Amino acid sequence: MDRSWKAPVLSRIREVLEGGSGGSGHTLPSFLTQAEAHTGIPAPHPPKPGDLIEIFRFGYQHWVVYVGNGYVVHLTTPSKNPIGGSSSPFSVQGGKAMVKREQLEDVARGCSYQINNYLDDMYQPLSAEKIISYAEKLIGKEIWYNVLGWNCEHFVTHLRYGKSHSEQVRPCVGDLSLLEGGSKKKRCYQRKIETL
Repeated sequence: MDRSWKAPVLSRIREVLEGGSGGSGHTLPSFLTQAEAHTGIPAPHPPKPGDLIEIFRFGYQHWVVYVGNGYVVHLTTPSKNPIGGSSSPFSVQGGKAMVKREQLEDVARGCSYQINNYLDDMYQPLSAEKIISYAEKLIGKEIWYNVLGWNCEHFVTHLRYGKSHSEQVRPCVGDLSLLEGGSKKKRCYQRKIETL
């Protein structure tokens, strides 16, 4: 897809917003500047608590849930080394992962990201208060992780909708009916979240 149009359009938007050539003299909102720096496209609005954020890594996406004040909750490595965690491509094996609360900018590590509540048309999102409450109760907990059966996308969609879902694994495994409830660890973890 040709995206050569982006630079001149973004330049003109910045010029108008900052008061150049027919502009209004307003400064860019910080979220617009921040989002533009990461995606190259101005964000329509800043993330709201409970929003899912998709971070684009090389070859896959890492998913987090926004909990406010620049912080996100996500499923990642229990160690201090991000190379081996669920936010890296090296974590394709199953095992334990840690639920962490961190600054979005620290988790993104310079990668582009976007708000992506892609299942809102399919499922009713839980209230922001409930999403944040569930997420905060899990911070610091080690839970089961598997790239195909219970990854960071499954985790955040379960927090937002009460149902786990991962589009990025569908091309890898085709029919996910074997994974939907086929894992004893996954079923136990889902029951644990539902009882919070």
